[in-house]
Amino acid sequence: MDIGNISGIGDFWVNVISLLIALLGLGFGIWTYFRSKQRKLITYEIEDHNTNVVSIDRDKGENIKIFLDDEQVSEVRYQLIKIRNEGNVVVDKADYNNPLKIEVTPQSTTNTNQPSQVILRAGIPEAAPDLEISSLNAKDYINLDTQNQFVTLKDVMLNAGDWIRVKVLTLGKVNIKVTAQIKDGHIKPFAPVPISLTWKKTGGYILLGALLFFLIYNSQGLITAFIRGDCVPGSIEVKGSSAFYAASANFARGYHTDCPIGFVHVDEDTSSSGLLDLKNGSIQVANSEVPGSVAGLNSAEFKDHQIAAIVFTVIINKDVTGIISLTHEQLLKIYKGTYQNWKDVDSRAPDLAIKVFGRPTTSGTHATFIRYVLGTEARNAPSYQDVDRTDLMAQMVARTPGAIGYVDVGTAGRMSAVISSVEIDQEAPTYALVENNAYHFWAVEHMYTRQNPDKLVSSFITYLTNHIETDATFIKLQDIPVATLQTHV
Repeated sequence: MDIGNISGIGDFWVNVISLLIALLGLGFGIWTYFRSKQRKLITYEIEDHNTNVVSIDRDKGENIKIFLDDEQVSEVRYQLIKIRNEGNVVVDKADYNNPLKIEVTPQSTTNTNQPSQVILRAGIPEAAPDLEISSLNAKDYINLDTQNQFVTLKDVMLNAGDWIRVKVLTLGKVNIKVTAQIKDGHIKPFAPVPISLTWKKTGGYILLGALLFFLIYNSQGLITAFIRGDCVPGSIEVKGSSAFYAASANFARGYHTDCPIGFVHVDEDTSSSGLLDLKNGSIQVANSEVPGSVAGLNSAEFKDHQIAAIVFTVIINKDVTGIISLTHEQLLKIYKGTYQNWKDVDSRAPDLAIKVFGRPTTSGTHATFIRYVLGTEARNAPSYQDVDRTDLMAQMVARTPGAIGYVDVGTAGRMSAVISSVEIDQEAPTYALVENNAYHFWAVEHMYTRQNPDKLVSSFITYLTNHIETDATFIKLQDIPVATLQTHV
């Protein structure tokens, strides 16, 4: 397996995990935001509950007598309740459908002489500073109902974080309940959050934070890739030109390395076969050197994506010495069978029978050769033989003495040890001569699709177009003058 591919796939899944963590973090942030947004919450905490102030039974040696409104009572208990705005918005008197109420009920009555009144006194000993409640005006904020045994707070505005303490003196032990109806809000008992932060935990939090930062930062590339459409899940079939097969397959592997959830399968065939399969719907992309006007594709149904210029060259077997350049006329006579021995072509060539190889009529390379080199169909040479694929053409010429054929310059370069590339009219297959419109044996490489291809098709073609570079085989269309390009479209 290609180590580069393994590395690319690893990078991709790191990006995916990073993205998921980033999305979880974003989701948590959104959840936190909405949880905290405009939250009205009042909490209450009973800080002192049934604390004994004085008891006749417990304090007999003191000879204490307690009277309430001239009636003797047995014991007095102290209650302290803290009420706090735990939300993030102000709660004022308009927000209370029912006011804050502290309800007091006796736990038990053991003394039949005990008065029926339970609450003796109520007050506000302490409050948040901005409430401006003091002993002088506390009565304006509190109401004691001794008959119904509850204390209510009135006209109290609590900003976020504000609090007040209410003290209540009761006869005997009591149960306490705080109630209210708050518009779009809640009231509930205070629940302290335990805080236990050690150096070990602190270090763990720092490491976790650093990891999350790394993963979120690392996921930016993947997020950008999805936004740009550089990575699309799915599977597509690409088929057609054998001259473009190697490059197309290589780009498909590159796309899958960068985007393992996108599968691009490339088959080697001929341009016409690919176009036929595109028409019948068995593939999504057809590679071809045949222009759309020649391919017979309905422009309303199919779309032509021009990728790059592909440059071809005539090749001969290494045994054919003394031949550096051939004219259009000489090539036409070879393929028509007029010349059957290399001595007929050039006196400096060896006395060797010419073996003629060509591509089938369904081939885009063949169509380019006929259109820009021979000028007419010519398959009359007695030794003529069709070869289905570009790589096979190079192999047949390499192992057949006296052979001639044609392939793309990239294939010719890779097999230069066993085949020779031949100039045409003393013009070599170079970028400069293509640019000057001096060398004509080249074609525009097309990728044909349906008029509205799916996202993976568009993503792959964009990827290929962005990554293809001018090299021994291809020339970027942007590098070719418009006037020269128009001669081959």
